[in-house]
Amino acid sequence: MPEAQVLDLALSVTEAPHESLDRRTDGSEQQRTVLSPREQEVAALLADGLSNRQIAQRLVITERTVKAHVEHSLNKLGYASRAQIAVWAAEHGLPARNPG
Repeated sequence: MPEAQVLDLALSVTEAPHESLDRRTDGSEQQRTVLSPREQEVAALLADGLSNRQIAQRLVITERTVKAHVEHSLNKLGYASRAQIAVWAAEHGLPARNPG
């Protein structure tokens, strides 16, 4: 196997899935898959202006779990604030899945 092909194969195996997805996507539906379904749900509730406590109550999970979802989303999207996640969710049309 040629050296260039070996390097390409090694890089493709070691890349994080969301990094390769980000480079290949141009549609909002595909970009949504960067976040897990639960992270998308949390992001949608952030876009609705809910606090971690309110999100936890709405989704029947702990505040600590909400905080973890927010942190994972920040890392995956390369953002530094909850507000950026909220804007991202709104721009991608993420609806809150548990109204009420």
